[in-house]
Amino acid sequence: MDNEIILKHDFSCLIEKLRSIQITDSRDDIKHKIRSQLPELIGNLALIFLCPEHPARNHWAGEVIANILPYNGLKNKNNKLLRPATYYDFLWKESVFVDSPTSFDELLETKFKKENINLTKEMTENARAKVENFMKWLATELSKECVTKDKIYEKLGAEEE
Repeated sequence: MDNEIILKHDFSCLIEKLRSIQITDSRDDIKHKIRSQLPELIGNLALIFLCPEHPARNHWAGEVIANILPYNGLKNKNNKLLRPATYYDFLWKESVFVDSPTSFDELLETKFKKENINLTKEMTENARAKVENFMKWLATELSKECVTKDKIYEKLGAEEE
């Protein structure tokens, strides 16, 4: 009888560990998808926020949506969405762009140079704050459901091309 109880307990623990591994794998998959899109997402957001009158604004907003698409609506293996704080960690808090602020600066310099737009230090700091606020919003929206294109366009003050 005691061996049966121990075996049931061990089996229960094994199942719980397997579930934990599954959840970790799906979180890592979501994290990887976010990280692979992050540089382009940040660059496009900065262009939108710092150049609100630029004729390419709606194009950049479309690119933001394309950057979000690979992880929009993804759930973990238990068919649950992640918490807002988890998405925020993946999108911003634990990113190289926060850990190493010069990475953020260099990313924007490259992106803005490609668009032939002069970038100042003040603009970079302004972009950092606006991108972070957008990431907070996006983390909350991703934790609720699939974020619609309309919501993103509205948040960015842009229109679909």
